[in-house]
Amino acid sequence: MSHSRKSLGNFVSYLFLYPVSILAGILIAVKLGPELKGVFTYVLMLRTVFIPIAFMGLGTGIHYFLAAGKFRVRDVALPILLLAAGLGLLIAVGVHYAFHWSLLGNINDDLPDGYLHFLLWLIPLHAACEMAKSLFYGHGDYRAWNLAQVASIAAYAGVALVGLQFLNLGLRGAMFAMVAETVVLSLITGYFLLRHGYLAPRLRYDFLPETLRYGMKTIGGTLSSKVNDRFDYFMLGYFVNSEVLGIYSVGYSLVKLVTIVPTAIAPVLINRVAGERDRKSQVTALAQVHAPLFLLSILVGAGILAGGYWGIPLLYGEAYAGAFPVLLILGIGILPFAVTRRMIDNFFNGADRPLYPTLVQGAGAVVAIVANLYLVPRYGISGAAWATTVSWLTSTVVSIWLLNHFERGSWSQLFQFNGATVDYTVRRLKQAVGLSKPTLK
Repeated sequence: MSHSRKSLGNFVSYLFLYPVSILAGILIAVKLGPELKGVFTYVLMLRTVFIPIAFMGLGTGIHYFLAAGKFRVRDVALPILLLAAGLGLLIAVGVHYAFHWSLLGNINDDLPDGYLHFLLWLIPLHAACEMAKSLFYGHGDYRAWNLAQVASIAAYAGVALVGLQFLNLGLRGAMFAMVAETVVLSLITGYFLLRHGYLAPRLRYDFLPETLRYGMKTIGGTLSSKVNDRFDYFMLGYFVNSEVLGIYSVGYSLVKLVTIVPTAIAPVLINRVAGERDRKSQVTALAQVHAPLFLLSILVGAGILAGGYWGIPLLYGEAYAGAFPVLLILGIGILPFAVTRRMIDNFFNGADRPLYPTLVQGAGAVVAIVANLYLVPRYGISGAAWATTVSWLTSTVVSIWLLNHFERGSWSQLFQFNGATVDYTVRRLKQAVGLSKPTLK
């Protein structure tokens, strides 16, 4: 299957995932109210934020080496999945003690003990699924992961609808939805792993040292990325309260709709760049994807901002009116961060420069930590939004500078939407929908 068809398949999946997630999010927000919505948002964050950090870059390493043909998926799948589940178990234990030692700030008072333990046993399952995603992506099997995601988000939305709308279970209904999502994702992922014969009983670990060495070059970037994406949540939950976090999360989730297309295309870009053998061809591959993607994302972002003004009070209720200023502030930084920075980071991973994304995200993380520590205690919700926006812009500027260091003058190609780019985009779209045969380039 061509890269164009794979990108289209990812995009179609995300076109389903994001709207369904937003609709389920609206239902949860309205039924729970800002305070309990903030508690649920914090639980969702804890489920995912520590997993990529605990992996120590192994997911990125497996993705790269499988894409480059270094390892066979059947030789690495079973041991790497067992390792991922074990790391997830360690995370669960750590979260348990962080809660009971009251290290989570104000959220400790709002999060019931029983609901926390709903979360803990899901973490190892979720960790194994995240590693399975790296296996699927490295092997180029995007269809399996897309189907697993679609099925799991459908389960999430369905259980949320029944639990909140018809049974009036409140926070418990939202938690049941989260459980259903993780269980279905695990079952579908496991089915595809078995069906394709990836889980061959070969407990080989000789691939781990090389994978870990590669991955450790990216761990700083992974850690910094989570700081960029979630440190504002931590600070609001710690210094302010769950109600403000609930309002903030609505604006944040809406602005993240800009990431639909970049998220779908970025993993495919790694594989394409990894297959090129010289820098100019690699940069050309990046530029051909980035220019039309950036233009499309501008239109998407403008539509989200325009719709948010009327849509937030209409869909979520007046209790969430404070989410629109958050949407406006985050809208300043989301486009360069979600498109330019994301595509350059994945380009560097495909070009065997895993240290570069670490530098990019590290710069943004430093700014995020300093800005959040200063702004959130003083300005609350708007302080978190401005701190996040500044960190996003910082990491984007650093990524462009490093790209130009990698290949001089390459940054200017990112925004050249000329006749050649239009022709390339049209050809790729035709290949994606099957109107023409894939070419080598």
